[in-house]
Amino acid sequence: MTFYEKAPVSTFLTPLTQINPDDHVRVWQAVSVLKDLQKELDARPTAPTPIPIHHKISARLLYSMMDYAPSLKARNHVAEQILSFNWSDPAEHSQQLVSFSTYIYFCLIQPLKLHQAMTPAPSNIPSHISSTQSRNEIARYLSPGKRFSVKAKALQRDNYRCLVTGDIDRSSIRDKKISLDDGANSLPTEAAHIIPFHLVDFKRNPSTPKAEKSTANLGQDPEQANSKIKRAAAFWDIVSWFGNIDLEGLNGPNINRLDNIIILSQSAHSYFDNLEMWLDEVPEFKNRYKVYLIPDYRLNTLKPEVQFTTSDADQLPVPNPAYLRLHAACAKIAYMSGIADIIHDLETKMEEMDVLAADGSSVDVLQYKLAAIAAAATAE
Repeated sequence: MTFYEKAPVSTFLTPLTQINPDDHVRVWQAVSVLKDLQKELDARPTAPTPIPIHHKISARLLYSMMDYAPSLKARNHVAEQILSFNWSDPAEHSQQLVSFSTYIYFCLIQPLKLHQAMTPAPSNIPSHISSTQSRNEIARYLSPGKRFSVKAKALQRDNYRCLVTGDIDRSSIRDKKISLDDGANSLPTEAAHIIPFHLVDFKRNPSTPKAEKSTANLGQDPEQANSKIKRAAAFWDIVSWFGNIDLEGLNGPNINRLDNIIILSQSAHSYFDNLEMWLDEVPEFKNRYKVYLIPDYRLNTLKPEVQFTTSDADQLPVPNPAYLRLHAACAKIAYMSGIADIIHDLETKMEEMDVLAADGSSVDVLQYKLAAIAAAATAE
């Protein structure tokens, strides 16, 4: 099994791993801007109000976004965005870069993490969406005859097993569709979405206002629904140029298209949904991927590589490389920049505290919540 080594958060000045400086002058100009930003952030005073902890790695996040962009076009777009901000006012320039980094996290990285979906849930729906709840919500938009066909087809394509571990689907063994291999585990498996289902607009009635269309059956009021749509729109705006993925191909029930589904064990699904596991293409071989899990965790049956195959490319297409590239890019950005660890710590503190501490020790949590609200307002 292969792991990425995470560089210390305080140092990000190592060369970008996939860039020839002679060919990408604007990218290296953007790197220079980020170096200056990091120096400015490091020099800011810690009193009376400390710099938000997630702001401290804004430069690293944008740097990682260029380093792990899924294409040269996407990398150049990030560089041009970095270079487009106001240079005449140094303070405003730094703030624009920090705001852009915050926007990227809350409107691209976080939405891909199923258990940290950016849209606030209404009071009668839990904010933590389990895999079972996810399947139930998706099922509302599928006819009874199609309710289980997506997973059934994915199981057929993936030989009734988790693609990254080889664990065989327990129900398929019971249904006599496959026999248990020597040394293999028999475990429950799940149909995992590469692009999460909560990021699309489930259209039900063309005459219904858009805010009502996407959430009419989810218990949300029009104001909440409209906010959800605008924030999802911000995600797709970024994805259109960063991931080169078209919303129309995944909108509504199309989110359940087979090339957006992979069969994973429950443990692997959890890692994948939380951007803690990802698949990197092996350039020399079509549909072959290296499997990466962050070093904090272990899954003993995880394969070092997987080869996607299908008996019918039209009816049973393999997972879409563009979707997997986007997922992998966001996972690496979150992990290698250090933002994943910082946000995890902040959200753990939020769960553990009832009120903000009077001594100011919880100011970082308040700053994080305000940043999330600001990013949502920017999206709207």
